[in-house]
Amino acid sequence: MYLLRRKGSLMDKKTLVFCRTSKRAANLTEALKKDRFNCDAIFKNQSLETRQKNIDAFRNNKVKLLISTELMARGIDIPDLDVSLNYDVPHMPEEYLHRIGRTGKISFSF
Repeated sequence: MYLLRRKGSLMDKKTLVFCRTSKRAANLTEALKKDRFNCDAIFKNQSLETRQKNIDAFRNNKVKLLISTELMARGIDIPDLDVSLNYDVPHMPEEYLHRIGRTGKISFSF
């Protein structure tokens, strides 16, 4: 959360944060919302309708911060994405390549 809060850091950037599990993504989203971040999550335990609503809000800049599992790492295009963050390191190296391929710009790991 430090990177997200620091003045001039990521507060105004469209940021995709990757977590390893659905539970971690849900917990991180809940914690960020309690800390007044405007964010949504997308993971496989959600309904298709919820996932689509959250992706659309992210694409249309209604939400600048999206927390996700590997679901977003493949096949979903977000052309104006500024930053991808790895909250958790993936299980397999190939998954990391898919994650950073979402932006081709800035990717951080914690």
